[in-house]
Amino acid sequence: MVPELADDYAAFLKVDLTKELSSATESVEDMLTRLEEFQSLIHMVEADGFQAVNTLTTEILGRKDELKQLGDRIDGLECLVTRVKGDMDKLESLLNTAETEANASDGAPLLKALGSLFTKKPVVDIAGPSRVGQSSTFTSPDIFSADRVFTSSPENSSAQSE
Repeated sequence: MVPELADDYAAFLKVDLTKELSSATESVEDMLTRLEEFQSLIHMVEADGFQAVNTLTTEILGRKDELKQLGDRIDGLECLVTRVKGDMDKLESLLNTAETEANASDGAPLLKALGSLFTKKPVVDIAGPSRVGQSSTFTSPDIFSADRVFTSSPENSSAQSE
């Protein structure tokens, strides 16, 4: 009875390792295959990435002159905007001065006086004898000309705006 019991336990404890380990071995081999595929994919992406960076760097360096010209044009436009703003400020101050003088002598804004030019009423002489002594001589400010700015080279337009 003891030998039979020992044989039963021995049969129970007998393990076929190849059968048990075959599924684990397949799983490990499958994982290694996927890791190798992933590694090759990473190498391809790195190679393409370096090649793309090299290509883009070469293209950017090839267009350096175009980028420089674009930067010069942007600088020219900034100078133009600054010049136009300055001219508009000058004209606004002259307009305010003219309106102040017109209000001081006539009690009416300059635009009302100009509006009388477009009506069928008889035109009243705004510059009467009392106004001749008060008004100052109008001097037109030097205002930019678009023809000078856009037909000349960027060096001329930046020199004109100073």
